[in-house]
Order: sequence, then C-alpha cells, then structure tokens
Amino acid sequence: MKDAINLVLFIGIIFLIYKLISNTVRAYLRKEIILEDNRGLLYKDGKFAKLLEPGAHWINPSKQTLTRVDIRPRALQIPGQEILCKDNVGIKISVTGRIKLVDPHLACHSDADWYLTCYTRIQIEVREVTGSMTLEELLTQRDKISPQVLERSAPKCKELGAELLELNIRDIMLPGELKLAYTQVLKARKEGEALLEKARGESAALRNLANAAKVMEENPALLQLRALHAMAESKGGTIVLGLPGVTMPK
Repeated sequence: MKDAINLVLFIGIIFLIYKLISNTVRAYLRKEIILEDNRGLLYKDGKFAKLLEPGAHWINPSKQTLTRVDIRPRALQIPGQEILCKDNVGIKISVTGRIKLVDPHLACHSDADWYLTCYTRIQIEVREVTGSMTLEELLTQRDKISPQVLERSAPKCKELGAELLELNIRDIMLPGELKLAYTQVLKARKEGEALLEKARGESAALRNLANAAKVMEENPALLQLRALHAMAESKGGTIVLGLPGVTMPK
C-alpha cells in the first residue's frame, strides 16, 4: 500500500514539474510554422536577426518578432497607358507579366512597397521603349518590344530583390480614326494584290492561247487531231466540218 502511494506521489510530482516547465517555456517561447511558399524575417529587439526557412521555429515573443513574406510569383498587369510614339501619334499599350520575390530581406528593407516600385519602373521602361519607335515600327515589330522592356526592367527589379520572370505586350490600341485609316489602307492593299493576281492570270492565259495558235499555225494537222478529240468526247449533236477543196451542197 505504501509503495502504491509513493508511486502516485512520484507521478504527481513528475506531472507538476512537466507543467511548470511547459508553462515556463510557453511564457518565453512560441512555436511558429513557416509554410513552404513563405519565408520568415526574424527581428530581435527591433533589429533584423535572420531569415527563417520553411519549417518549425521557436521564438521568444518578448524579444523577437516574426514577419512572414509570400515568395510565390505574382501576376503583373499594367493596363492601357497613353504613350506618344516617335512620330507624335498617341496610342495605348497594355502589358502583362509575372514577378517573383527572391530576396525578402532586400525587398522589405530597401523599399516600403517593392511591388509598386517594380510596377512603376516597368511602366516607365515601356514608355521609354515604345516612345522611341514610330507607329509603323510598333505594329510591324511588336514581337521585339517585350524582350527590350524585359532586358531593361529586370536589373531594376533585381535591385529590389525581385525577379521579373516574363513580360509581354498584350494590346496596342489605336485611336478610332487612325484604326479606320489603317483598315482602309489594308483593304486597298488587299484589293490591289487581288487585281494584280487576276491580271497575272489573264496574262498567263493569253500567252497560252498565243502559243497554242502559233503551234497550230505551224502544224495544221494538230487542228484536225483536236477536232477528232472533240468528236470523241461529244455526247450527241451535230458537228459540221469544213474540209479543204470540198464544196458544201446548196
């Protein structure tokens, strides 16, 4: 009986010690979980201490502060902005892309809003590149605009701890009257191409007829062979042949 009481007392003491240690740990430490697509910025007494990778971490709430930062790629949408081309024609250009945070420490401590700053810098580069081109160049060399803007914008985003993954010109919008003028020019161009192609076909047909006439003139027997071929293909009707030296009855 005495051994059982001592065992119960021992278990009780162990439990009390565990609770005391647990409460002490909870009072000074807190478990924080950093998810896979996040990073943690740990501050001690208001100063940056280190970058926390995904996983479980114990921090002291009385002295340490944790800030989570999402590092997943973000969509970049720059709606149509008014731009004046090199030949003083006003257009609107919209841009899409993707950007990712690769250095949370640099991004959060170098600028109050790294995303907005990158957005503004890309917007300026779009204006610089397109403003140095004529409208004709913009429309005919559209696929060359995005690489130029990406090349110029990427280093400026990298200064803020971000990586510009991709950038594409989505739309080039022309004023209504200019769009109508270009439509008419394109229509006239297509009609001219159609007329030219028709003229080429007619010229080819006339050349073929002239060649055939010349061949038959030089070889009269070919005309008779052609007549016999026509008779063979005929499915009825009357065929009148005029033969040399034969007088038709009256």
